[in-house]
Formats: sequence, C-alpha cells, structure tokens
Amino acid sequence: MKLIGPRILCRPINPDRIGAIVLPESVKAIQNYRLWTVLAVGPGRITRKGVAIPLECAVGDRVVTTHYHAAPVELPDGTAILTEDQILAVIPTL
Repeated sequence: MKLIGPRILCRPINPDRIGAIVLPESVKAIQNYRLWTVLAVGPGRITRKGVAIPLECAVGDRVVTTHYHAAPVELPDGTAILTEDQILAVIPTL
C-alpha cells in the first residue's frame, strides 16, 4: 500500500498493557486516548510552491490519538489510516 500525503498507517497497541504493566479496569475506564504503532508513513504535505514538508513521525514510533477526534479509517486487518492532524503526541523509538 502506498500512502498519499500526510497519511500514517498504524496498528493499535493493546490497551490492557503498557509495556509490562497490566492496567486495572479503573484506569482503562477513564482513558480518553488510543496508542498506535506506526507501520508506514506517506511523503508528507506539499506546499503551494512544491516544497515537501515531511511528517513528524517515523516507522516504529508510537503515537497517541484521542477517542473524541475524527475517527481513523479502519481496515479489515486491524490497522488504520490516520492523518497527521489526528495525532496528539509522538513517542519516538530509541
């Protein structure tokens, strides 16, 4: 799949755990965000002058979105396509 523009292909991270920590039900009930792993990124935005502005995340990064923002495009294999505007934060890989 070739992504166009500021699009990002992501896979959701299991919300029951963050790393080795298992989250209790009380914490999961108040979570208003989703964690994703970036699988692929598009080329970024193109300005009117034709200059490419690359995306701020890379393959392997984890990104945070909110449940209340625009819904991602869900694909049958469990992945989703997000736009850069839907991302609140990037957790870079080390």
